[in-house]
Amino acid sequence: MGECLNCKDNKNLIPTTMLWHYTSISLLNEFLKPEAKLYASHFAYVNDTQDCRVATKILTKVMGERIQWWRGAMQMAAFENLANEIDRGFFMPRFISCFSRAEDDLSQWRGYAPVRGVSIGFDEDALRAAIGTYILYPARIVLQDCFYKTQQELNEEVNKTDVDIKEDLEKRACYRDFLNSYNDNGLIKEAKYTKEETARLVERFEREWQDSLHKAEESIFWKHSAFAAEKEVRLAVMFDGMLPVRNIDVVGDIPRVAVPLKCPMNSLIRRIVIGPSVCSSQDELLAMTLVRKYCLEVAVSKSPMPYRGRS
Repeated sequence: MGECLNCKDNKNLIPTTMLWHYTSISLLNEFLKPEAKLYASHFAYVNDTQDCRVATKILTKVMGERIQWWRGAMQMAAFENLANEIDRGFFMPRFISCFSRAEDDLSQWRGYAPVRGVSIGFDEDALRAAIGTYILYPARIVLQDCFYKTQQELNEEVNKTDVDIKEDLEKRACYRDFLNSYNDNGLIKEAKYTKEETARLVERFEREWQDSLHKAEESIFWKHSAFAAEKEVRLAVMFDGMLPVRNIDVVGDIPRVAVPLKCPMNSLIRRIVIGPSVCSSQDELLAMTLVRKYCLEVAVSKSPMPYRGRS
């Protein structure tokens, strides 16, 4: 197992770039204990109803057309079933873990930690270095700042997806007959193209397919501009196929997956800020107790914000 950046001797130094995760004081132990896991939640459970909307539409279109081109005419029921699976997040599922560049933000105290909250500071460089890979299932794990778009811009992106797909179909028209010339045994009925031409067509098709997937992945980091003040940095886990349900953890009432890390998650934490509330002094003592219990070098402080959070 590789050594994480903050597993070195200088781990007591406060890094220049921090990522903050807002949560409840009651969950702090789940982040600090040695066996703690970093979870990413299923995209359907995020509070932004526009989240992953464009990505879902692109994936639905691209996967549907890919199947149509390689398998010939496909029954509408089959396409609708595929679209439903993608929309629900069973096929090529996406999971999200949210951080912020703002360590002490009133809107996030109110929205994500309204009752005795804490803001947990992660070393950004250490977190990036610690992200590992899944062993059994191909997936991409990306940590990236979100881009904020207005409702009109999001609608335009969705409409543009339909246009892009139609243009892709027109580009592929030159080898439609070739793709549909396979019978069920995988043999070509008519040799309309040479072997070299066939190889070029297949390469072009795969390149267009990858470009479409890349756009779908980019749009996972698009958020509605109403959330711009959160300055979100999103860790997205994107699986290539169907992830078996048995590999999904249910934490609370939300489906999640554990993000693979090369070192203990608590070794990535540098600071803890206690949220404003009438119980902030008690919560500060609790946080300091947990830090000492697990022998962590984590700075604990209270938010100076003059806000009386609910207790």
